[in-house]
Amino acid sequence: MLRQLEFSAPNQVVREQMYDSMLESYRNEDLQLRDCDVEEMCIDMALNGNWRPFFIKIADTIRNYSSNRDKQKGESYVHGFTFASVLRNNYYLPISENYNAAGYSDVYLQPRLGNYPELQHSYIVEFKYVKSSEPDSEVEAKRAAAIEQINNYAQTPQVRETIGHTIFPIS
Repeated sequence: MLRQLEFSAPNQVVREQMYDSMLESYRNEDLQLRDCDVEEMCIDMALNGNWRPFFIKIADTIRNYSSNRDKQKGESYVHGFTFASVLRNNYYLPISENYNAAGYSDVYLQPRLGNYPELQHSYIVEFKYVKSSEPDSEVEAKRAAAIEQINNYAQTPQVRETIGHTIFPIS
C-alpha cells in the first residue's frame, strides 16, 4: 500500500531520545529533509497523475547544479540526469531507450504493479532539447512532436501489455 512512514514512539522519554539522535545524525551528515518531499511527489504522481512537481524538481536541480560544461551536452545530459533521478521513484521500473514498435521512447516508467497494485498512472518521457535562444514557436513545435511520439509509443503492444489498469495522464 502506498503511504508515508509515520514516526511513533512508545513514550515521551523515548520520543525525545529518538528525536535528539535523529537530529544529531542529520547535522553530522549534513542530510536534508527534502527526500520526504520527493517521496510525497512520487506518491502523488503514482496515485493522482500529478507528475509536474516531480519533474519540475528535476529540472530545477539541473538548472541550479549543472555546470556550463554539463549543459553543453544538451539532450543527452538532461536525459541521463533525469533517468538517474527517476530511479528514486520506487513505484516504477524506469527503462531508458525502450524499444517498441513505434521506435525508442527516451524513458518509460513502467508501473511496478506486482508490488503496488493500487498505482493509477504510467509515464513515457520524451526529451526535446531547445536552446534558450530559440523562439517560442520552435518550443511548441518540438513539444507537439514529443506528444505525438509519446501517443504512438503508448499504443504499442509492448507498452499496452505492461501498463495494466493504469492510464497515462493527459497534458
